[in-house]
Amino acid sequence: MTARINDPAPFSSIPQAPAAPGPHPTVGGPDFVLTGQGRMRAVLRALTLTTGAAIANARRLAESEQRRRWLAASGELTSVLLSGGAARPATMIAQHAADAADADFAVLWDGHEAGQAIVTGVSGALAAGLLNQTAPPTDSPAGQAIRTGQPSLVTGDRREAAGVALGADIGSLIVVPLAAGGRIRGALELGRLATGPEFTGIDLDMAASFASHAAVALELIEARADQIILARVEDHDRIAAELHDHVIQELFALGMRFQGHAGRGDLVTAQQINGYAGSLDEIIRKIRTSIFGLRRSQPMPSGLHTQLLEIVDQHTPQLGFSAAIRFAGPLERTADAALTQDILAVTREALSNCARHAHASTVSISLALEDGLITLDVTDNGRGLGIPTRSSGLANMRHRAERNGGTLQLTTPRSGGTQLTWTGLQRWESGRARASGGSVNLG
Repeated sequence: MTARINDPAPFSSIPQAPAAPGPHPTVGGPDFVLTGQGRMRAVLRALTLTTGAAIANARRLAESEQRRRWLAASGELTSVLLSGGAARPATMIAQHAADAADADFAVLWDGHEAGQAIVTGVSGALAAGLLNQTAPPTDSPAGQAIRTGQPSLVTGDRREAAGVALGADIGSLIVVPLAAGGRIRGALELGRLATGPEFTGIDLDMAASFASHAAVALELIEARADQIILARVEDHDRIAAELHDHVIQELFALGMRFQGHAGRGDLVTAQQINGYAGSLDEIIRKIRTSIFGLRRSQPMPSGLHTQLLEIVDQHTPQLGFSAAIRFAGPLERTADAALTQDILAVTREALSNCARHAHASTVSISLALEDGLITLDVTDNGRGLGIPTRSSGLANMRHRAERNGGTLQLTTPRSGGTQLTWTGLQRWESGRARASGGSVNLG
């Protein structure tokens, strides 16, 4: 039998080898065939894009939350300040700013005084000891913000110096000015420890906006306070006029009638009536003194008396009580602005030292002017002089005394505690100061 090898067998009857493993064509033709590695790269690329989008969305959400916190804090602060419900606006500003920034501490500096920046508000345990401290606005970050009016992220040596002052390792620090209507009132510092995240540009922008709103609110508060003072001045003038024109005249007439009746009775009755008349004279003298106070106390709200009383009020929370203060001599005639600023600075430094170191239960302040010599005494019943923990404060007070021709002395009274005696020569525009026997006791 002859085999027919030329007749091909049907294709379906020929055994087929199994197909080799590999990718299968996809729609679009062989150009889009993916290998196993290509498919993995595509998946990774898709995951990368998805992760990037998720990170961007999370960042936008975090920034939105930052802005919401700042706006909420600004709105709440402005509402409370303008409602008159804030007993200490500077402290409230620092606390709201620290909450909004998620900061470990906040420090509010007031730059009103020439040549001095004063801490008027703090938030956080780290900054508690800085309250009412003063510093020249020169090289400090707050001083730079007050001088330039520009916010900044503080880095390098200046941030390290701020950390040394606080006794902590600061990781991030921002400073923004309190500016309103072209006037820079002070600066706000916000800081985080090295263990926390760093501040961002959004934090800086929002803090600057917050500080601007706070400055405007403070301006409005001061304007309202000025209106109240003017209204009180008018009331005081009216009350003084009524006391002088009516009450004193009637009391004087009553005293004259008493004296007229004194000669009509026996000796005992006459003595009693004369005693009543003497009491009326004393009452008239007291009323006249009150009239003088009503007419003189309000027109000079920025005088030395008023500013010293404000310093005493500022230190009351730190001390836990109000310091007693006494004035003697013609202090209302003080004409030397530089000496006035030195007196205020020394008083503030002395009270800060009492609050931080003395552990006193009473503090008394005496300011007297006699024969052209100003004498400031600050006495406490605390634990005495001890070892000074900050020599720069004493050196500054001594320097202020010497440049005014005076001295600084620290002594221990017999009853214990510390007595600081600071003197300076008054420089008058004309004439010479003369002693006065009058004195006023407050507290």
